[in-house]
Amino acid sequence: MAGKDICFKNGPIVSVDFFKDVVMPRYKRINKKLKAVGIDIWFTDCDGDVRPILPYFLEGGINCLFPFEVNGCAHPAELLNQYGKELHIMGGVDKIQLAMAQRRSRPILKRSLPGRARRPTFPSAIIVARRTSNRTTTSTTSTSKSACSG
Repeated sequence: MAGKDICFKNGPIVSVDFFKDVVMPRYKRINKKLKAVGIDIWFTDCDGDVRPILPYFLEGGINCLFPFEVNGCAHPAELLNQYGKELHIMGGVDKIQLAMAQRRSRPILKRSLPGRARRPTFPSAIIVARRTSNRTTTSTTSTSKSACSG
């Protein structure tokens, strides 16, 4: 996991140019090391609107958003349709609505995963599958976000 949130409800806490020129190259270096040991999914905390910097997250190697607060960004299906298999989302539900009434949870979750977005989600601790010779192993993994991330 890449550390702290970098976006508020209205967008990134740093300029898009700063993220692209300073943060994203650091992510690329980290991602190269992750790929070298077979880690294909790298997630970051993102309660706010990540859309302005999402292309640079993906270019830098961060390909999973968590918990993806729907009140701070687009609907998960919109981003999944736009970015295809390149993007994964853990969460993407309205946490406020879930907290208000437990009996209403199921319909809220169903609305949060319409159409193509109904793909498997991950548990809160991410399990990453790795290929080692002819067998697949799993491990729980995390990584630290670089400086400048807020």
